[in-house]
Amino acid sequence: MPDSGMSRRYAIGLLVMMLVIGSSMATADHGEFIYPDSVRETTVPLLIRTGEWPDEFEATGEQGQGIRPEREPLAAFPEISQSDSDWVLIDTDTFFVRLPVDEACAIRFDCPGESLEILLPADQLTALARQAVEYAPDWLALELEDAFARMNSGSQDVYAGIILGVVDPIVDEIAFVVAHTATQILQSVNFKAQILTENAEDVYAHDPLIDYADIVDYGSAAAGGNYYSTVLYRTAETGDTLEIELPRERYYWDIVHIKITDEFPTYINPATGAATDPPVGRFWREFLFTHADSGYPALMDELAGCLTLWEGQVDNLANGAVGIMSQWILDVMDFGSGAERPIQPVRIYRKHLGRCGEHGDITAAAARSALIATNSPLAMASDHVWNEFWDQRWVHWEPVNVYVDSPWHYEGWGKVFLGIFNWQGDDGIWTVTERYTPHCTLTVAVTDSFGYPVDGAQVTIARKSTSIIYYESTWGSTDRDGLCRFTLGDETSVYARIDSDLGTVPPGPLYKLAVDSSAADSHYTWVKSLQNHRPRVLAQPASLPGEPTDSYQLRLSWEAVGEFCYGDNRLNNNTFSDHMDGGAVEFFVCDEPNYAAYASSDSFLAYNIMEDADSLELTFTFPTHDGWYAVLSNEEHVVNSQLVRGRADLYARPSAHVASGRSPGTVGLDRTRPNPFTSETWIRYSVGKATPVDLAIYDVTGRRVTTLVSGEVPGGDHRVCWSGLDAAGRDVAPGIYVLRIETPERRLSHKVVLIR
Repeated sequence: MPDSGMSRRYAIGLLVMMLVIGSSMATADHGEFIYPDSVRETTVPLLIRTGEWPDEFEATGEQGQGIRPEREPLAAFPEISQSDSDWVLIDTDTFFVRLPVDEACAIRFDCPGESLEILLPADQLTALARQAVEYAPDWLALELEDAFARMNSGSQDVYAGIILGVVDPIVDEIAFVVAHTATQILQSVNFKAQILTENAEDVYAHDPLIDYADIVDYGSAAAGGNYYSTVLYRTAETGDTLEIELPRERYYWDIVHIKITDEFPTYINPATGAATDPPVGRFWREFLFTHADSGYPALMDELAGCLTLWEGQVDNLANGAVGIMSQWILDVMDFGSGAERPIQPVRIYRKHLGRCGEHGDITAAAARSALIATNSPLAMASDHVWNEFWDQRWVHWEPVNVYVDSPWHYEGWGKVFLGIFNWQGDDGIWTVTERYTPHCTLTVAVTDSFGYPVDGAQVTIARKSTSIIYYESTWGSTDRDGLCRFTLGDETSVYARIDSDLGTVPPGPLYKLAVDSSAADSHYTWVKSLQNHRPRVLAQPASLPGEPTDSYQLRLSWEAVGEFCYGDNRLNNNTFSDHMDGGAVEFFVCDEPNYAAYASSDSFLAYNIMEDADSLELTFTFPTHDGWYAVLSNEEHVVNSQLVRGRADLYARPSAHVASGRSPGTVGLDRTRPNPFTSETWIRYSVGKATPVDLAIYDVTGRRVTTLVSGEVPGGDHRVCWSGLDAAGRDVAPGIYVLRIETPERRLSHKVVLIR
C-alpha cells in the first residue's frame, strides 16, 4: 500500500513561503505561509526557507575576494650537527588533550629547573564527572568526556552520579546513552533521569525471554578497561542457521539507545500522549514488549519460541522474528491518519492507527525492545518513512506493506529520492540513499573569505518543487577541512545552502542550485566562500639570534588524532557530536615575552609556525636560556574540538647538565591495576639506577594523603600496594586521587579512582 498521504512528522520539512523579489533586495515581500491540509500540529518550529538565490543577485564585493595572507612557516630551528651522545635526556612527558575551539595547550621549558611542564586548558569536568569517565569503558571515555564538557556542572554531577551508582552489567549501556544524547535533552527540566537506568535494566530483563538472541558481555566495569556488551543472534538468511555477533556500535545505537527519531524520550500516558510520571506514564521499551491492550496480542508472547532473527525470505511473513514482528504490527495497527498524528511509540500503540511515520516509529521501538537492531530511514523530501534491521548488513523492512529485503519498491511507486537518511539517538543523521535508488555523491567545500577551510558550517540539501516551494532533504556539518559529503539520488536537481557564524551562502533564507541534474555514479563538488574570515593566531616568523646558545634541546612528536564535529538537527535544533579520525591544529614555538603577547591576543614572534597541521616531529635547540613554549592551538577553528597526543623530551649538553649537579637516569610509572578499585590497587614503577624515590598519594586539592615509598631504591622494577588508607591508616573517601613519583631527575603522575 503506497503511502499516498503526507507522512505525519516529516511534513515540517516542507518549506513553503512566497517570495516576491523586487528591484531592491531590501524590499522583498515574504507573503504568508501555506500549509498542506494534512500537516498535523507540531511543537517543533517550522524551518523557514524562502526560495532560490537567483544568479543575477550573486554576492559581489569582498565575499570570496580576500587575499589569503601568506605566512611562510620556517623549517625547524637550525641545528649544529651533533650525535645523540652529545645530548643527555633529563626530562620527558607525554600528553593527550582535548582542545575545544579557542583553546590551546603548551609544553613549557623551565631553564633554571631543567624541566618540562605540560600546560593544559582548564578541566571542564567536575570531579564526579571525571570519576565517571574513569569508570566507563575506555573506548567510550572520549565521547563521555566531550558530552560532560558541554553540560553545566550540575548536570554533570547528576549523570556522573547515575553512572557511578550502578554496577555490572548496565554501566556501559547507561554511560553510552549519556555520552550520545543531546545535552538539550539531558539538561531539560522535562527529562526524567531514571529512564536511563530503567531502560538498561529492561534490555537485560527482556534477554531471557528471547530465544533468537542473547546478550553477551565482554569484561566488566569492576575490572575496567575496554569492557562492552553486544548481542549474539541466530539467523537463517542463507538457509543454514548461523550465530552472528552484532557489531558493538549497532548494539548501543540501534538497540540500547532511549531515542528513536524526533520524539522526546520520556514517560508517556498511553491514554493522552502527555508526558506523565510513572506508574501512569510508561516508557516504550517495557510497554511495547510486555503490555497488550484488550483484544490485541502481547509482543513477548508472539515471539516466544522463535529461534531465528529471520529466514531470508523476501516480502514474506513466514520469516522468523522479523516475520512475527511484521504480523504483530499488522495486528495492532490500522493504516490511516486520524485527527491525531502522535510521535511517541506508547501513544501510537494505544491509538492503533497511523500512516508510514507512525508505523516506522512503533516498528523501530518494538523491534529494539525485542533486541533487534533497527533504524528508520527517512525520505523527508519524498514523503515516506520505513525501517531497516541489521543482519550483517542493513536489510530493508516495511511491515505495513510486508516488504522485507526489497528496497527498490519505491522506484516502482514513482518516488524520486534526493536524500534518505537514518537517525541516530544523539539527533545526528547519515545518508543511506545508495540503498534505495541509483545515486551520485556531492562534496560541499566551505572556505572563509581568505580561502581557509571552515569547520562546523551547516550544509542543507533541498529539492525544488515549484519556484516558491522547497523540500529539505538532508543536512550535515563540515569537518576540519571544510568538507561535507552526501550520497544523493539521481535524475534530480540539488539545491543547497550553507549556514555558519562566518556567513551564509546564499545570503538570507534562500537556496542556490548546486547540481543541475544529477546523474548516477557521478561525483559533484560545490565550493563556496563565506563573507567573513575565521580567527587567526597572530604569529610572525622570528629571526635567528646573533649568538644562540647550544645547551638545551626539545625533541617533540605530536599528532592530531581526532576531532569532534558538531552540528544541529534541522527538525529540533538539538546539537549532536561526531567523533572522527584525524585532526588539525596550529603550532608554534616562542620565548616567554612573546608567549605573553600571544596570551594577550597581540601579534608576536615565533618559530616553526604551522597552520592546519596534523602532525609534527621536531628537534628544537633553545637559542637562549629563557623560558620557552611549544604551543598547540585550536584557536583558528570555528566550532570543532581537536584531539592531540604527543611526547616531549628535554635534552641537555653533558657540560650544561653536569654543571647543574644533576645525573641522568630513567624513571617509569605504569598504570595501576585495578583502576578504579574498591579495596586495593597495585602500583608498578621502575628506576634506571639506585636513586632516592618519593612515591605518594595526593587528593585533587594537592594535599598529600599518604606516602608509599620514601628513600633510596635500587635500580629495577618495583611494585607497591595502596589499600585506600591515609597516613593514619584511616579509609579515605571515594574519589579521584593523584599518584606521584619523584626522583632527582624526574616527576611523573597519573590518576587513580577509588570507589566503595
